[in-house]
Amino acid sequence: MLRDKERTPRADGGVWMKIYTLKFLDDGNGGARRLDFGASDLAEALIVAHRKAAKCTAELWQGARKLCTIRREGAGGPMQSARFLSAY
Repeated sequence: MLRDKERTPRADGGVWMKIYTLKFLDDGNGGARRLDFGASDLAEALIVAHRKAAKCTAELWQGARKLCTIRREGAGGPMQSARFLSAY
């Protein structure tokens, strides 16, 4: 269960969303970066993660738990793998 500090309200004032972090691996151009975003569930988080990491490799996290790694084969190349380490 997420603690209150790991949740954020939706912009429309509706249902609380879970916070996920997309960690982009160091691409050799200035270090690693991260993107924190809200999603209603894991499925929505995976969709966002795949769109945001369309041209690079990234890890999807929920709090301290690594959910999966999205690997890309070169810039703009096809997805090589998305390995799930845990679903919840």
